[in-house]
Amino acid sequence: LNAGPRHRFCTANFVAHNCLGLGYGLGPSKFMSIFKQWTGGEISARQAEDMVRDFRNSNQLLTQFWRRMERLAKGSVGGNMEVELPSGRTIIYRDVCMREGDVVGRPVAGEAPRKLWSGAIVENLTQGTAREILVDGLLKMQKAGLRVVLHVHDEVVVEVKEDQVQDAKRQLEEIMSTAPDWMPGLPLACEAKIADRYGK
Repeated sequence: LNAGPRHRFCTANFVAHNCLGLGYGLGPSKFMSIFKQWTGGEISARQAEDMVRDFRNSNQLLTQFWRRMERLAKGSVGGNMEVELPSGRTIIYRDVCMREGDVVGRPVAGEAPRKLWSGAIVENLTQGTAREILVDGLLKMQKAGLRVVLHVHDEVVVEVKEDQVQDAKRQLEEIMSTAPDWMPGLPLACEAKIADRYGK
C-alpha cells in the first residue's frame, strides 16, 4: 500500500505494476485473469475496473506515453517504426501497415507481423532498456576483472577465488547499483549473495 513515492504502482491494497500487466495497458477482464493466476485470489469485474481506472489515473505520464506510441505506430504505416532507447540503441518495427483496422509490424525481421499495440510497444521498450542496463553492468564487471560465468534475466553470476569473495561481492554491488552514464539519476539497487554453486 505504501510502495514508493505517492504510492506509485499501487491500486486499492495491491501492488499492481508491470508484473500484473497494468503498466502495459491491461484491461479489466484480462487483469482479473492475470490477478487470479499470479495471486490465487479472486476479484470482481467491478473491482478490476476500479483498479485499472485507479492505476491509469495515478500514472498519467505512462498513459500519455501509451498514446504517444500509438500515434507513432499509426504515423509509421507504409514504412518502419523506429524508437530510440535511452542508451541510443534503436528498436525497429518493420513493414508497418494496416490490417483489419489494426496497425501491424514485424518486431523481428522474418517474423509474421503482429499488432503494434501501445502496451506491447511500451513492454518492448521497458525490457530493451532493462537489457541495456544489465549489459552496461556486465561490461563494467568485465573491465573490473570480474569473471561473469552466467546471467539470466536480471541475475548475474561471477566466479572468483575464495579469498577474493568479499571484495568481489562489494565490487559487484557497487557496479550494479551505479546508473549508466546515459541514464544519470536512475535509482538502482541490487542484492548479492555468496554461494558455492548456482541456485535460485
